[in-house]
Amino acid sequence: MEYMQTRFWEVDFARGLAVIAMVLFNWLFALHYFGLLENFDASQGFWWLFARTTAFAFVFIAGVAVWLAFSRKDKEQLLRHGVKIFACGMLVTIATAFFLKSGFVVFGILHSIGFSLILALPLLRLGVERLSVLAFALIGSGVLLSGLRFDFPWLLWLGFVPNGFLSLDYFPLLPWFGVFVLGVCAGKNFYPNGKRAFRFEAIPPLAGPLSFLGRHSLAVYLLHQPLLAAVLFALGLNPLGL
Repeated sequence: MEYMQTRFWEVDFARGLAVIAMVLFNWLFALHYFGLLENFDASQGFWWLFARTTAFAFVFIAGVAVWLAFSRKDKEQLLRHGVKIFACGMLVTIATAFFLKSGFVVFGILHSIGFSLILALPLLRLGVERLSVLAFALIGSGVLLSGLRFDFPWLLWLGFVPNGFLSLDYFPLLPWFGVFVLGVCAGKNFYPNGKRAFRFEAIPPLAGPLSFLGRHSLAVYLLHQPLLAAVLFALGLNPLGL
């Protein structure tokens, strides 16, 4: 989610906004999941749209960031970073499988971003037109698959959802790799050769905290749910039944 590069504050700022939205939604969802919050429905309406918009922002911005890093000749670092993010996703899978009774994370947003980063590396030299066609084809395929169910689990990561499948965090490559590729297209358009194609002033003072969150989005993602659990335990609650 973040790279050790010279940074563009507006990219970090946008990611920071997505971090705030993600923490808000995940905390509300967790409180509802553990029976501590009523009248919260993430399956439809406002909160469904809120969650999808936040996820779109995260994946899209990750695509922009990959292009920025690639334009600075950091291909090997990108590969390592993709593996790192995917490995963090696997840690989330293990932790949720241990603590939750059902719905543990199988192929969540970290799996999706890490895998997308690795898959995108051979594509980054393609032109925007070809990448755009690929992106919309991937998104369209994912939309078509979303209404289908299958009798096998082996292509779950791709978007072939098996019957009876349940996961609290599920972002298959179809359509989300398409969203990632759209981010790459945006990066190529607005930051050709890793440089701004537009003028921007220095970072405004009020943007600093959100940009800081954006620079450390992976750490925030991994820590925000354990922090909620710690707060609940401090309040005398035991949502995990430990």
